[in-house]
Amino acid sequence: MKQRDPAAVLLGMGLILALLAAVSLVAGGVMKLFGFTYDSVGSLVLYFIFASVLSAAWDARML
Repeated sequence: MKQRDPAAVLLGMGLILALLAAVSLVAGGVMKLFGFTYDSVGSLVLYFIFASVLSAAWDARML
């Protein structure tokens, strides 16, 4: 099995987390339009990261 460069793995993980953070900020803006509130941006980002991980695991299990 081919070894992966740790720097490339960390860069990939950072890019994925940055993308999830951007998506969660946009989704938080939409939620605010409908009257939902959140304590901090960090809690909002954590919520969407957690939901994304759970949905990815659920989809992988269903395949």
